[in-house]
Amino acid sequence: MTAENFIKTLIETALPDYAKNITEGNGKSLMDFLQSESVEKPSAFISYEGWGETDAYSDGSQTFDDENYSIFLRTDGNVKVEGRMLKNALLAVNSEYEDDNGEMKTVQFLSGKTFRDFGADAFEIMVIIK
Repeated sequence: MTAENFIKTLIETALPDYAKNITEGNGKSLMDFLQSESVEKPSAFISYEGWGETDAYSDGSQTFDDENYSIFLRTDGNVKVEGRMLKNALLAVNSEYEDDNGEMKTVQFLSGKTFRDFGADAFEIMVIIK
């Protein structure tokens, strides 16, 4: 399973109202999402943000490459509750999934921020996959 598919399935499981309006892309900001991707409410956008080294050592070795994502949600509902529901869905699968190469990947939600958008609530969750 790809990281994008895992995140999409997580959103569909935790927030079934979003299932019909989940899109993906690369490197979008919250404003890009609000202006071009979140035409309908509720909507979700999964943005690939790049990769980084998690642990690097003085001998030049490393233990993990991590993938960075953002999840953007937009709703008329309560994003505080919906953010918690998404976190609980991640905990229910022990924050892990098996990738296309048969390796177990760990998923962490690093932080979440709320925003207002012309009367609607928006939420950004920073995600790292190791």
